[in-house]
Amino acid sequence: MALSSKIFGHRGASGHAPENTLSAIAKAAELGCKWVEVDLKLTADGVIVLSHDDDFSRTANAERTCSETPLYMIKALDVGRWFSDEFIGETVPTVSEFLSLLTVLNMGVNLELKPDKGFEQETGRKIAEYVRDNWPSQLPSPIISSFDRDALAASHEVLPRVEHAILWEDIPSNWQDEVESLKADAIHVDSDKLTETQCKAFIDSGSPVRCYTVNDKDRAAELISWGVDGIFTDYPDRMKGLK
Repeated sequence: MALSSKIFGHRGASGHAPENTLSAIAKAAELGCKWVEVDLKLTADGVIVLSHDDDFSRTANAERTCSETPLYMIKALDVGRWFSDEFIGETVPTVSEFLSLLTVLNMGVNLELKPDKGFEQETGRKIAEYVRDNWPSQLPSPIISSFDRDALAASHEVLPRVEHAILWEDIPSNWQDEVESLKADAIHVDSDKLTETQCKAFIDSGSPVRCYTVNDKDRAAELISWGVDGIFTDYPDRMKGLK
């Protein structure tokens, strides 16, 4: 059963498989997702990989950052063992490996820019250039999002016609100024911080709203009833039947 296009598998189906891995992407597709969300960083040798944290201590017991580690060392990390024995040997995917799978699965994607400190503009620019030069024509255009203003602005400069979304945990009081200054096309916000009144204000301003990370179906249904355009969830299987 295909899920509504409003449902995004958060870092893949990260409640069922290790986040930001090919297994998590494949699981999201198996559970009916039409879209996924993944996090992108640059390695020390400039390769784009899927990774979320500041370092690999949580997912691979390695206290090193992406930006100080070359690809061959990152590829030697086991990022599946921490999740369960079923995924021992899972590796960090490159963006090209990820896109190959995405094309086979015919899925859309939200690419979240997660730059290491000091690499904000470079990360935004290089990922945008990769999308510009390599995006498979059969896939829907990606959504690009980030908490980092510099990364998002650098990406938008390269890809002005691709949808860019600003990410917030705490909604700033001057949110309209931030949306305007970044030329953001959409707002992605912590579901716990969103009220119906604030949601209406976002929508009335012309900004589609998507919420993370929603693992309760009733809360997801409530948010969608407010007009929220997308839900990021670790458990897509819990969202079956939502419109």
